[in-house]
Amino acid sequence: MSKKKVIKEVFDRNFSMEEMRAQILQKSKEKKYIYQNLFFKYSLPICIFLCGVFVLNNNFSLSDSEKGGVKNSVSNSFYINKIENMGANRIDAIEKKIYFSDLDNSWFGALKNRIAVPNDLENFNGYMLYTRQDQNSDYTNLNCYVYSYFSTTVGKDVRIAFSNKNKPVRDYFFEQVGKISKINNIELTIYQYEDIYFAEFVFDDYFFDIEVQGLSETEFTVLLESIIK
Repeated sequence: MSKKKVIKEVFDRNFSMEEMRAQILQKSKEKKYIYQNLFFKYSLPICIFLCGVFVLNNNFSLSDSEKGGVKNSVSNSFYINKIENMGANRIDAIEKKIYFSDLDNSWFGALKNRIAVPNDLENFNGYMLYTRQDQNSDYTNLNCYVYSYFSTTVGKDVRIAFSNKNKPVRDYFFEQVGKISKINNIELTIYQYEDIYFAEFVFDDYFFDIEVQGLSETEFTVLLESIIK
C-alpha cells in the first residue's frame, strides 16, 4: 500500500478578475510539473486534479438556453449545457493506488480496457479516494474510484470518478440543472465551461462523474459512448 497523502485545499472566493486569471495560469503550470514528476518517478499524484477555474463570487448559473447545443444520432441525443460560472469546494481526502494485476478479469478491469481516450493521453493513474466522517476520525470512507488519464506534453486531461455507493466528491460545483442527454437509453447531463466538459450519469449501478479538459466535443462523445455500452 502506498503512502497516504492528505489533500487539503482552501479556496478564497473574493479574488479579483486579474488575480483569478493569474492563479488559473499558475495552477496549470503546477499541474503539468506534477504530471512530469509522476511520469518519471512513478509516484502517486500529490494533488487531486483540479478543474482549474474558480468562481469570482457565490453566484453561479447556466447560460441562456440558446447557448447550449443539441446533437442527435440514430440512438443517442446530446445536449451540452453551457456554464457561465463555477465554484470551488474544499476536499479533505487521501488517495490509495489501484493495482490492476488482480483486477484485470473484474468489472474494473473491463471498464478500464474499453475506455476510449485520445492517443496523446499516454499516462494513466488509478486510485481510490477516501474521506472521513470528521476532523478527528481516520480516512476510512471509500468515496469513489478514479481513473486519471493525462499527458506531459499536451493540454489534455481526463478524470473518471465512479462509485456504487454515492456520488463521487468533486472540487468544484455549479448549478446542476440542465437538459438531459441520452446514450444507449442511459440518461446523463453534460456541461461545458470553456474547454472543460463534465458529465454525470448512473450506469451499471455506479454513479459516474467525468471531467475532461482540452478534448474536442467529438473526443468527449467517443469517450462517453465507450463507457455506456
